[in-house]
Amino acid sequence: MARGKLRILGSPQHLKSRHGGGRYRLELKGPAAAADAAAERVRSFFGDVRVLEAHGGYQAFEVAAPFALGAAFESLEAAKSALGLESYTLSQTTLDQVFLSIAYAQVREKEAEEEATRGTRQSFSSRAVVAPSGNGAAVSDAI
Repeated sequence: MARGKLRILGSPQHLKSRHGGGRYRLELKGPAAAADAAAERVRSFFGDVRVLEAHGGYQAFEVAAPFALGAAFESLEAAKSALGLESYTLSQTTLDQVFLSIAYAQVREKEAEEEATRGTRQSFSSRAVVAPSGNGAAVSDAI
C-alpha cells in the first residue's frame, strides 16, 4: 500500500522480478588498496553499475541484468585471487529494497504534484488585475 492504495500484489519472486528493476546487488570485501581495481573490474564486466556504498575495503554495487551467471562468478573468483578479496556476494534485489523503491516513487510522484500545484498558484498570483476607478485612474490589485 502507498498513499492509501494497493500498489503491488504477488509472490515474493514476482515482486522482485517485476518491481526490482532486473537489478542485482554485488558486495565486495577486501583490502582498501585494491578497492579501485576491484571497482574497475566490476564496471568492465557488468557495464551498467551504480555504486551504493564504498568505504575502506567494502564496496556495494547495483548491477543490471541480464548477464551470464557462470561468467560473473568466474570473473569474481578471478578478481578474488588477483586482488586478494576476502569475499563477494551477488544477490537478487530484496523485498525490502522493492518496497523502498515503490515508496520512493510515491514520494517523487507527490512532490511532482505539489510542484505542479505550486507552479499554477504562482502563475495566478503574478498576474495583476487593472480596473478603472471612478476618477479616471487605474487601480491595480494582485490576486
